[in-house]
Amino acid sequence: MKTNCPYCGQFYNLSEKFAGRKAKCKCGKVFRLPITESPDVTVSFVVKNFDTPEFKGIMKSFKTLCEKKMDKPNMFIMPYDKDNPLTCTSIESVLSSLRKDFSVNIFELSPTECNLPNSAKYPSAFLLKCIAIDSGKPETIRDVIKKVLWPVKNDGLKPPTLYTALSATESNNPKLFSLSDYGIFVPYKTPKFTDIRTHSFDHKPVFYRYRVAIEKIKQLPIKLESFLQLLFTDCPNHLFQNSEFRASERSCDDFKIKIELKHSLKHELIDLAKKSESFNPFKSRHENLQEYFLLNDPFTIASEVPLWLESKEIKDYSDFFHTNNTLTGHIDILRYEKDGKIGVWDYKPGAAGEVSASIQVLLYALMLSIRTGISIKNFICGYFDETEAFLFDPAAMQLPAEKNT
Repeated sequence: MKTNCPYCGQFYNLSEKFAGRKAKCKCGKVFRLPITESPDVTVSFVVKNFDTPEFKGIMKSFKTLCEKKMDKPNMFIMPYDKDNPLTCTSIESVLSSLRKDFSVNIFELSPTECNLPNSAKYPSAFLLKCIAIDSGKPETIRDVIKKVLWPVKNDGLKPPTLYTALSATESNNPKLFSLSDYGIFVPYKTPKFTDIRTHSFDHKPVFYRYRVAIEKIKQLPIKLESFLQLLFTDCPNHLFQNSEFRASERSCDDFKIKIELKHSLKHELIDLAKKSESFNPFKSRHENLQEYFLLNDPFTIASEVPLWLESKEIKDYSDFFHTNNTLTGHIDILRYEKDGKIGVWDYKPGAAGEVSASIQVLLYALMLSIRTGISIKNFICGYFDETEAFLFDPAAMQLPAEKNT
């Protein structure tokens, strides 16, 4: 098992028997070793088919058991085979972390007891285990589980250099983390939402309200739509809470990238910003503007979109950023423009005086490109206020020469 310390980047080559356990790096930091994904064909099949009508019976069976003992049952149902050490490690790791803050109940059912189709084909030791917690904090529980199962290594993929990532002309298919690759999380209640779905993230230093226009994103390229939907359940909140390396605090002095800005006094975002000044349902000017755009601009699809980039994803990450800490950020306004470009925009009162906003927005575009696998050539970036806008093509920027490595 090959992995790196998420704090300092120190490389380790360890036995698979240590998968899922905590390790102390030479730098003094403690981190959890990765758990191999899809450890067994049968397990993988069960997980990937949880959402079919036949597998709905699994949730119903466990819910019946839980409701006899709990008022607010939150369930995480995982496939388990005592002869498969990786399934054992996964469950043990999840249980160990949850028990620090919650009282945990465990229920077990065999494929036959769950009325699974073709139950005889599963190994004799195969079970479905339900980790159940009686709590009104389903998202806190989900976050604990995600943190435990979050992959530390890069799934055997060779990371690109930053130069390659920024100059790529073709899209790719990134591997997105999904909790449903390991089991199924069932909160005690399902949130209700209108045309604009909202989710609050406790990301340092403040709460961010992520909003998505659900009907609008149905018309997006599938990669972008899938990512925006996945954020509601699978955003790695621990990365934001553990890192203070934010895109909004980067300056032009940090990088040797030349960006050619186009100045505009008549951009449609300026008009929308002006009109939003009388829209005040919230205390924050930023939040009022974002809500107004989502309600009144047909091209605005989301706001406060959380993004991250880990050092394992870029080969020369530490050379460029001078740290191995995870880069994080939140896009103010995300649009799907008339020409099919993905618009990454930041609202900046006093935009004319900004000196580093272009780098901030560029990093947002870079992170979204890597998260979705959509080439940077399909993006347009900029920042604006009520009087002027500044925009640029991220694919046309001048990059520093790539080092020979």
